Amino acid sequence: MASKFPACGICDSRNISVPSAAWCFECYTGICEECKEQHLLNEAHRSHGIIPLTDYQKLSVSVLQITESCKLHSENYQAYCHEHKCSYCTKCLIEEHRNCKDVTNIHDGICSINSSKVICEIQSSFQELAKNLKRIKKNREENMSSLKLDRQNINKEIQKARHSINEHFDRLEEELMKELTRVVDYESRKISNILASLERTEKEVVELQVTLAILKQHASDQQSFHVSKQIQHKLIDTKNFIQSLHDNNELSDVNISLQMDDFEKIVNKNIIKTGEIVVQTSPVYTALMKQEFKEAKYAELGKIVVQTSSDYTSLMRQKNKGQNTRNLVKAMYR
Repeated sequence: MASKFPACGICDSRNISVPSAAWCFECYTGICEECKEQHLLNEAHRSHGIIPLTDYQKLSVSVLQITESCKLHSENYQAYCHEHKCSYCTKCLIEEHRNCKDVTNIHDGICSINSSKVICEIQSSFQELAKNLKRIKKNREENMSSLKLDRQNINKEIQKARHSINEHFDRLEEELMKELTRVVDYESRKISNILASLERTEKEVVELQVTLAILKQHASDQQSFHVSKQIQHKLIDTKNFIQSLHDNNELSDVNISLQMDDFEKIVNKNIIKTGEIVVQTSPVYTALMKQEFKEAKYAELGKIVVQTSSDYTSLMRQKNKGQNTRNLVKAMYR
């Protein structure tokens, strides 16, 4: 877009600073409102393309930078090369475009463009393009919204799957904890029973020791004999009891541990991932407006084919008739 509107070139030549109200493409200068009227009254300037201030400010920089002559040779453009998509002068023809076949004489093209339907077709194509861009933009915005909705739904599915997995592992944990409690209670009862038996036996041994000490001091020899025999039998029974505990492995230490069958390795190896995000594309039935519009229509306007040096001579004769491609824009404001 044009960022700054120039001052009036005519007034500036008289050292007067007046803001421009329009732009003359032919003179390539800005003109104020007063100079604009005088400019158009001049018969030599009536064919000049003058663009209002508001329209000038809407033009892109690329349009404003279009020159009337070749930047390399400072000569007016004579033809347009469709192959290289650029205008060229007679010297460019010799240096770069001698073998180009699809070229258009700029003078003939400019003379016939106003009477053709090309401008109308270009404007119609812009309208069509704008509508299609809006349709595509709307479709992409809707797709963006649908992606957000898909993400929310997938998040819910992932959370649901995670909840199901958590419940399953909670059940496994609960069953394992129950098994742990059962085993500990069972082994604890066995040890408790042994401890109770040992306590009774220990108490009996103490009583026998006391009895033996009393008999030794106060009993007769016959009483001591009979009681000592009973004590001997008791000692033998106690030793046999202890030996039976040992033989039956009831005195072995009991330890419990958890065997997971390499559960962590199994999970890491077999459960690599719980799901996969799948991207699917489907054709969008967005009705795009289509209009038959080809560059060949431009090429038919004053089209020439340069094949020999004689064509170059013919082109040189038309050198002074050449106009800048900027006249395409000027023609719209005449």
